[in-house]
Amino acid sequence: MVAEHARSFAKGEAVHDILHYLPVLRRKPGAVRNGAPVKALDAELPAPWREDRPGDAGVRAGGRRGAQAPGAAGVRIDSARSEGGTGRSSEFAARLERFGHREGLFEAGELVVLSDGAAWIRNVCEEVFAGTGTTFILDQFHALEYAAAAVRALAPDRGERKARMERIKAQLNGGRVDLAVAGLKPHRHRDEAVEACVRYMEANKDRMRYDVYRKRGLPVGSGVVESACKRIVGSRFKRSGCRWSKAGANALLAAECCIDNNRWADFLDWRACRAAAA
Repeated sequence: MVAEHARSFAKGEAVHDILHYLPVLRRKPGAVRNGAPVKALDAELPAPWREDRPGDAGVRAGGRRGAQAPGAAGVRIDSARSEGGTGRSSEFAARLERFGHREGLFEAGELVVLSDGAAWIRNVCEEVFAGTGTTFILDQFHALEYAAAAVRALAPDRGERKARMERIKAQLNGGRVDLAVAGLKPHRHRDEAVEACVRYMEANKDRMRYDVYRKRGLPVGSGVVESACKRIVGSRFKRSGCRWSKAGANALLAAECCIDNNRWADFLDWRACRAAAA
Protein backbone atom coordinates (compact mmCIF):
# COMPACT_ATOMS: atom_id res chain seq x y z
CA MET A 1 0.00 0.00 0.00
CA VAL A 2 1.38 3.40 -1.00
CA ALA A 3 -1.20 5.65 0.61
CA GLU A 4 -4.69 5.51 2.08
CA HIS A 5 -7.35 8.22 1.91
CA ALA A 6 -10.75 8.48 3.53
CA ARG A 7 -13.43 8.10 0.90
CA SER A 8 -15.11 11.32 -0.22
CA PHE A 9 -18.68 11.43 -1.54
CA ALA A 10 -18.72 15.16 -2.36
CA LYS A 11 -18.43 16.19 -5.98
CA GLY A 12 -15.17 17.97 -6.86
CA GLU A 13 -13.77 17.68 -3.33
CA ALA A 14 -10.01 17.27 -2.91
CA VAL A 15 -8.79 15.28 0.09
CA HIS A 16 -5.25 15.95 1.24
CA ASP A 17 -3.31 14.16 3.95
CA ILE A 18 -0.18 16.20 4.68
CA LEU A 19 1.72 13.15 5.95
CA HIS A 20 1.64 11.67 2.44
CA TYR A 21 3.53 14.67 1.09
CA LEU A 22 6.52 14.82 3.47
CA PRO A 23 9.06 13.50 0.91
CA VAL A 24 7.90 16.11 -1.59
CA LEU A 25 8.19 18.91 0.97
CA ARG A 26 11.76 17.85 1.63
CA ARG A 27 12.76 17.83 -2.04
CA LYS A 28 10.81 20.79 -3.42
CA PRO A 29 11.03 24.14 -1.61
CA GLY A 30 8.17 25.54 -3.68
CA ALA A 31 5.86 22.92 -2.22
CA VAL A 32 6.42 24.31 1.25
CA ARG A 33 4.79 27.58 0.32
CA ASN A 34 2.54 26.71 -2.62
CA GLY A 35 1.55 23.06 -2.27
CA ALA A 36 -2.15 22.35 -2.05
CA PRO A 37 -1.78 20.05 1.01
CA VAL A 38 -0.03 22.86 2.89
CA LYS A 39 -2.51 25.52 1.80
CA ALA A 40 -5.31 23.26 2.92
CA LEU A 41 -4.12 23.64 6.51
CA ASP A 42 -5.04 27.30 6.43
CA ALA A 43 -2.79 29.96 4.92
CA GLU A 44 0.63 30.53 3.44
CA LEU A 45 3.45 29.34 5.66
CA PRO A 46 5.53 31.93 7.51
CA ALA A 47 9.21 31.81 6.60
CA PRO A 48 10.61 29.97 8.38
CA TRP A 49 7.29 28.96 9.98
CA ARG A 50 7.81 31.21 13.01
CA GLU A 51 6.93 34.63 14.24
CA ASP A 52 8.53 36.60 17.04
CA ARG A 53 6.43 35.33 19.90
CA PRO A 54 7.66 33.65 23.09
CA GLY A 55 7.86 29.90 22.97
CA ASP A 56 7.95 29.47 19.20
CA ALA A 57 11.59 28.42 18.93
CA GLY A 58 13.48 25.62 20.56
CA VAL A 59 13.63 21.90 20.04
CA ARG A 60 14.92 19.52 22.62
CA ALA A 61 14.38 15.92 23.57
CA GLY A 62 11.43 15.38 25.83
CA GLY A 63 7.68 15.49 25.85
CA ARG A 64 5.47 17.89 23.96
CA ARG A 65 4.41 21.08 25.67
CA GLY A 66 1.24 22.06 23.88
CA ALA A 67 1.12 23.30 20.30
CA GLN A 68 4.56 24.65 19.42
CA ALA A 69 6.40 25.41 16.22
CA PRO A 70 9.67 23.67 15.33
CA GLY A 71 12.59 25.51 16.86
CA ALA A 72 16.23 25.99 17.61
CA ALA A 73 18.95 23.46 17.87
CA GLY A 74 19.52 21.48 21.05
CA VAL A 75 21.93 18.58 21.52
CA ARG A 76 22.11 16.33 24.54
CA ILE A 77 24.20 13.27 25.19
CA ASP A 78 21.25 10.95 24.67
CA SER A 79 19.45 12.77 21.87
CA ALA A 80 19.87 15.24 19.04
CA ARG A 81 17.63 17.82 17.43
CA SER A 82 18.40 20.02 14.44
CA GLU A 83 17.59 23.61 13.52
CA GLY A 84 18.67 25.50 10.44
CA GLY A 85 18.51 29.10 9.41
CA THR A 86 20.46 32.04 8.09
CA GLY A 87 20.91 35.29 9.94
CA ARG A 88 23.07 37.38 12.23
CA SER A 89 24.20 36.59 15.75
CA SER A 90 21.41 38.79 17.16
CA GLU A 91 18.82 36.58 15.42
CA PHE A 92 20.49 33.48 16.83
CA ALA A 93 20.39 35.06 20.30
CA ALA A 94 16.64 35.66 19.98
CA ARG A 95 16.06 32.03 18.95
CA LEU A 96 18.23 30.80 21.79
CA GLU A 97 16.39 32.90 24.35
CA ARG A 98 12.97 31.66 23.21
CA PHE A 99 14.30 28.12 23.28
CA GLY A 100 15.62 28.61 26.81
CA HIS A 101 12.31 29.93 28.11
CA ARG A 102 10.33 27.14 26.49
CA GLU A 103 12.56 24.39 27.80
CA GLY A 104 13.14 25.84 31.27
CA LEU A 105 16.88 26.24 30.74
CA PHE A 106 17.00 29.37 32.85
CA GLU A 107 16.02 27.28 35.85
CA ALA A 108 18.57 24.54 35.12
CA GLY A 109 21.33 23.89 37.63
CA GLU A 110 23.96 23.76 34.88
CA LEU A 111 24.09 24.30 31.12
CA VAL A 112 26.81 22.85 28.90
CA VAL A 113 27.76 24.70 25.70
CA LEU A 114 30.02 22.80 23.30
CA SER A 115 31.33 24.84 20.38
CA ASP A 116 34.40 25.85 18.42
CA GLY A 117 36.51 28.86 19.32
CA ALA A 118 34.24 31.51 17.79
CA ALA A 119 34.01 34.24 20.40
CA TRP A 120 30.52 35.35 19.34
CA ILE A 121 29.00 31.99 20.32
CA ARG A 122 30.28 32.26 23.87
CA ASN A 123 29.35 35.96 24.07
CA VAL A 124 25.78 35.25 22.96
CA CYS A 125 25.37 32.37 25.41
CA GLU A 126 26.80 34.43 28.28
CA GLU A 127 24.42 37.26 27.43
CA VAL A 128 21.32 35.08 27.03
CA PHE A 129 21.97 32.83 30.03
CA ALA A 130 23.49 35.44 32.33
CA GLY A 131 23.22 34.31 35.94
CA THR A 132 22.91 30.65 34.98
CA GLY A 133 25.72 28.21 35.75
CA THR A 134 27.17 27.47 32.32
CA THR A 135 30.07 25.17 31.42
CA PHE A 136 31.75 26.04 28.13
CA ILE A 137 33.65 23.30 26.29
CA LEU A 138 35.89 23.79 23.27
CA ASP A 139 35.44 21.11 20.64
CA GLN A 140 38.63 19.05 20.95
CA PHE A 141 38.73 18.32 17.23
CA HIS A 142 39.08 22.02 16.44
CA ALA A 143 41.94 22.34 18.93
CA LEU A 144 43.69 19.37 17.32
CA GLU A 145 43.23 20.93 13.88
CA TYR A 146 45.20 23.97 15.01
CA ALA A 147 47.83 21.70 16.58
CA ALA A 148 48.13 19.64 13.39
CA ALA A 149 48.71 22.77 11.29
CA ALA A 150 51.42 23.91 13.70
CA VAL A 151 53.12 20.51 13.71
CA ARG A 152 53.12 20.36 9.91
CA ALA A 153 54.92 23.69 9.82
CA LEU A 154 57.54 22.58 12.36
CA ALA A 155 58.25 18.98 11.38
CA PRO A 156 58.78 18.07 7.71
CA ASP A 157 59.46 14.44 8.64
CA ARG A 158 56.30 12.34 8.80
CA GLY A 159 57.49 10.25 11.73
CA GLU A 160 58.37 13.33 13.75
CA ARG A 161 55.00 14.90 12.99
CA LYS A 162 53.21 11.79 14.22
CA ALA A 163 55.22 11.70 17.44
CA ARG A 164 54.58 15.40 18.13
CA MET A 165 50.85 15.03 17.50
CA GLU A 166 50.58 12.01 19.78
CA ARG A 167 52.30 13.97 22.53
CA ILE A 168 49.99 16.96 22.13
CA LYS A 169 46.92 14.69 22.09
CA ALA A 170 48.04 13.04 25.32
CA GLN A 171 48.62 16.44 26.93
CA LEU A 172 45.18 17.71 25.93
CA ASN A 173 43.46 14.50 27.03
CA GLY A 174 45.18 14.85 30.39
CA GLY A 175 44.06 18.46 30.77
CA ARG A 176 47.64 19.78 30.46
CA VAL A 177 47.06 22.55 27.96
CA ASP A 178 49.92 24.48 29.56
CA LEU A 179 52.40 21.77 28.53
CA ALA A 180 51.11 21.76 24.94
CA VAL A 181 51.43 25.55 24.74
CA ALA A 182 54.87 25.50 26.37
CA GLY A 183 56.11 23.05 23.74
CA LEU A 184 54.99 25.31 20.90
CA LYS A 185 55.79 28.76 22.28
CA PRO A 186 59.55 28.70 21.56
CA HIS A 187 58.73 28.15 17.87
CA ARG A 188 55.90 30.64 17.47
CA HIS A 189 58.11 32.99 15.42
CA ARG A 190 58.87 30.30 12.82
CA ASP A 191 55.45 30.09 11.22
CA GLU A 192 52.07 31.78 11.41
CA ALA A 193 50.34 28.42 11.97
CA VAL A 194 52.34 27.93 15.19
CA GLU A 195 51.52 31.45 16.36
CA ALA A 196 47.82 30.88 15.61
CA CYS A 197 47.79 27.61 17.55
CA VAL A 198 49.43 29.19 20.60
CA ARG A 199 46.96 32.10 20.57
CA TYR A 200 44.01 29.73 20.11
CA MET A 201 44.96 27.49 23.03
CA GLU A 202 45.82 30.37 25.33
CA ALA A 203 42.50 32.08 24.60
CA ASN A 204 40.47 28.91 25.21
CA LYS A 205 42.45 27.03 27.86
CA ASP A 206 39.67 27.45 30.42
CA ARG A 207 37.41 25.45 28.06
CA MET A 208 39.92 22.65 27.43
CA ARG A 209 39.81 20.64 30.67
CA TYR A 210 39.04 17.48 28.75
CA ASP A 211 40.07 15.13 31.56
CA VAL A 212 37.47 16.70 33.87
CA TYR A 213 34.78 16.70 31.20
CA ARG A 214 35.28 13.03 30.38
CA LYS A 215 35.14 12.05 34.05
CA ARG A 216 31.79 13.82 34.27
CA GLY A 217 30.53 12.06 31.16
CA LEU A 218 30.34 15.26 29.10
CA PRO A 219 30.99 15.26 25.33
CA VAL A 220 34.18 16.92 24.08
CA GLY A 221 33.49 16.73 20.34
CA SER A 222 30.77 18.22 18.15
CA GLY A 223 30.56 15.27 15.77
CA VAL A 224 26.77 15.11 16.11
CA VAL A 225 26.47 18.70 14.92
CA GLU A 226 28.96 18.25 12.08
CA SER A 227 27.09 15.16 10.93
CA ALA A 228 23.77 17.01 10.98
CA CYS A 229 25.26 19.84 8.93
CA LYS A 230 26.40 17.38 6.29
CA ARG A 231 23.22 15.28 6.34
CA ILE A 232 20.58 18.03 6.50
CA VAL A 233 22.27 21.04 4.93
CA GLY A 234 25.06 19.78 2.71
CA SER A 235 23.27 16.88 1.05
CA ARG A 236 20.17 18.97 0.24
CA PHE A 237 21.42 22.51 -0.38
CA LYS A 238 24.78 21.94 -2.04
CA ARG A 239 23.58 19.95 -5.01
CA SER A 240 24.87 20.78 -8.46
CA GLY A 241 23.21 23.89 -9.86
CA CYS A 242 21.32 24.79 -6.68
CA ARG A 243 20.87 28.45 -5.83
CA TRP A 244 18.87 29.70 -2.89
CA SER A 245 17.32 32.91 -1.70
CA LYS A 246 17.50 33.58 2.03
CA ALA A 247 13.73 33.14 2.43
CA GLY A 248 13.71 29.93 0.40
CA ALA A 249 16.65 28.45 2.28
CA ASN A 250 15.11 29.30 5.65
CA ALA A 251 11.75 27.80 4.67
CA LEU A 252 13.21 24.55 3.38
CA LEU A 253 15.64 24.25 6.31
CA ALA A 254 12.68 24.58 8.66
CA ALA A 255 10.91 21.78 6.81
CA GLU A 256 14.01 19.56 6.84
CA CYS A 257 14.58 20.07 10.56
CA CYS A 258 10.91 19.65 11.43
CA ILE A 259 10.79 16.30 9.66
CA ASP A 260 14.20 15.20 10.95
CA ASN A 261 13.15 16.00 14.53
CA ASN A 262 9.92 13.97 14.20
CA ARG A 263 7.97 17.10 15.11
CA TRP A 264 5.64 17.29 12.14
CA ALA A 265 2.62 16.48 14.32
CA ASP A 266 3.63 19.29 16.70
CA PHE A 267 3.85 21.66 13.77
CA LEU A 268 0.37 20.74 12.55
CA ASP A 269 -1.03 21.22 16.07
CA TRP A 270 0.62 24.66 16.25
CA ARG A 271 -0.80 25.58 12.86
CA ALA A 272 -4.29 24.49 13.90
CA CYS A 273 -4.15 26.53 17.12
CA ARG A 274 -2.84 29.56 15.21
CA ALA A 275 -5.62 29.29 12.65
CA ALA A 276 -8.26 28.91 15.38
CA ALA A 277 -6.97 32.02 17.17
CA ALA A 278 -6.96 34.12 13.97
